[in-house]
Amino acid sequence: MRKKKKSQSQETTIKVSEIDYDKLAKSITKAILESKNEEDKQNEQKEEELSQNWRRTIGLKEHTENEKLFKHIGISISNFFHSLKAFVFYKKSYAKDTRMAFAFMALISSAIFDILEWLFISISAAVVYLVVIKTVSVWFLSILILTLFFAKLMRIIRMEIDQMESNEMINMIFSSLMAFIAALFTVLSFVKEKL
Repeated sequence: MRKKKKSQSQETTIKVSEIDYDKLAKSITKAILESKNEEDKQNEQKEEELSQNWRRTIGLKEHTENEKLFKHIGISISNFFHSLKAFVFYKKSYAKDTRMAFAFMALISSAIFDILEWLFISISAAVVYLVVIKTVSVWFLSILILTLFFAKLMRIIRMEIDQMESNEMINMIFSSLMAFIAALFTVLSFVKEKL
């Protein structure tokens, strides 16, 4: 009996020592990545279904790639009026998901960055005008580079917000913007009182 136990423990030791840990690690990593990819596909499919249901609920029509210009314009106008009708006569049944609220937050955030972009472009134009009429020194053109940089940055941020699908990110950006605007008005009112 002792010999059998001894030989079994040696076999077990040999089998454990034969395990290729690199292959095991690669297999585990591959399984985790496949699971993550499958989860991402399911989330994407669920989001697509929610989007299709939302479009069907408010009556939006799909654009096809090879449709004629007049049909494309007609569908766009129709979709605009259906969206407007859905907004004005918003029903409780529409609120199954928070698509409208987050779309509104994204729209407001995008509009703020659009306004900032045009503000920086206006400052750039004003600097160029003041340099041309020789009211200020040529050294002010260094401000031009800075304002054009910020205008481009605001444009990039706005375009990224327009492409965002994560409600958490939209909420975070919107909340940050509102906190910044509140802080800005607080500082301006404090400065106004001191003057």
